[in-house]
Amino acid sequence: MWINATNWLANEVDDGYMHLPRVHPQISGRTDQLLRADIMPLYELDEETFREASGQSNNAPEEYITLAQFRQSERFWFRFMDYLERSLRDVSHQCVETLTQFVSNCTFEERQIRRWCGNAGEIRLYMSPQCIDEIDIMEFDDDFLTQYVDGVAAGIYVPATFRADVHYRNGAVMISFTGDAEVNEPEHPNASDYCAVVDDAIEWIREELEHVVSLSNATSQPAALVQKLAA
Repeated sequence: MWINATNWLANEVDDGYMHLPRVHPQISGRTDQLLRADIMPLYELDEETFREASGQSNNAPEEYITLAQFRQSERFWFRFMDYLERSLRDVSHQCVETLTQFVSNCTFEERQIRRWCGNAGEIRLYMSPQCIDEIDIMEFDDDFLTQYVDGVAAGIYVPATFRADVHYRNGAVMISFTGDAEVNEPEHPNASDYCAVVDDAIEWIREELEHVVSLSNATSQPAALVQKLAA
């Protein structure tokens, strides 16, 4: 009945939001602050209006709760507000703790984790944190986001970016390949976490070598023809 009455008041008067429990719009602390509803205007209603406001329009006379009786139940409303305040504080605290751990697990220094050397150069593999600031959360379902944040905060997996740099033998970076992954063991990433970017780097090297070989064959054919004619 209290919920019906405060909701009716919020919809019927100016500045109706003042008559509903709400969160402080400018709070800057670790937890949200509950602003309690202004219920005093309810006590100024006449009986007919109160019947409508409290959702009792269809009640039989013997079931009708008068405004005076309603006011006597004020303590139950205050208990409900106390419960909301505690719940809001607890939920806010839990959210802060979870998000703090989420950010902490998403933050680490980029490091080189593998290196493969060859005659012409080498591949160096790096792991760095994903840039979560660029993620548009509106693209994802709320349930997915909740599970994802909880999973990262719990350390089940960590969002990471892998980069495979292809270096020429003089150390110059010729090309880089990147890819994102959720890593279960960030201290010891598995090959399955970064195989895609490494495969791309190897494929690029293979194509470049084939191109060099084809160019070498093309330039050697005229020279061989000249030598044959000269003979």
